[in-house]
Parts: sequence; structure tokens; C-alpha cells
Amino acid sequence: MTHGADNYLHEQWSGVQCWAATDPFQGYPITVNSGAEKTGVDFGLERGTRISGRVFDGNNGEVLPGMTVKILTAQGVPVAEVLSDGQGRYRTLPLPAGTYAAVASNHADGPATTKGKTVVATECGYVTADLIMR
Repeated sequence: MTHGADNYLHEQWSGVQCWAATDPFQGYPITVNSGAEKTGVDFGLERGTRISGRVFDGNNGEVLPGMTVKILTAQGVPVAEVLSDGQGRYRTLPLPAGTYAAVASNHADGPATTKGKTVVATECGYVTADLIMR
């Protein structure tokens, strides 16, 4: 399983992208005999896009730390969940190009959430999606 820098999609060997499968045993098994070397366990990583932004209070404009930000596919499947930091900023791991909804919530104060913000990630790099809590 890879977990590296830059905007490469994290992957399980062979070809299972980690954002889609978090169980390490969903990749292909690698059998290694005692004293042997296993070769050919190669990775061809693809570039992805990170979604980042800030979470703000809709009433007073203050940033909101500690908010849970969920990223959902167009079909509503959650693919990422991160917390906003002390300045209300959040950033996901690399995701494949596609259309996502970003939704923030504060579990301590109940189910108040933002409206889902549609984010289209079409290129490698970063996409900004600021969220305002109402």
C-alpha cells in the first residue's frame, strides 16, 4: 500500500485505489516464502486532486476549527473525511478527477450542516471549496 507525498493517488497493490477501499486485504495477496525475495510488486501511480478550503460561521464570518468535512461522490458515497484545523482549514488526500460534494458538520452541536457544495476536480492539483455553516 502506498501513502506518499505530492498528489499521487494512494494505491493498494495491484491497482486498487485506497480512497475506494480502506481494507488493505482488498488488494491482491502477496505470498513470500521464508528466505525468498518477491519481485514484481510494482506500482503505477496516477495523479489526483486535493480538495481544500476553510469552514466559516455563517452568522459572524469567524473560522470554525474542529469541524468534520466529508467529501461525497456524485452518487453520495463518502470518500474522505477530515477535520478543520485551528484556522478552519481542511485538506483531503488526493482523489481522482470527478464531481464531489463537500459537507461540513459539528457533531458537538448536533446535526447542523452546510448545504453540500459541489466541487468539480478535473485536473491534478488543488481545488478550493470554502464552506459556510448556517
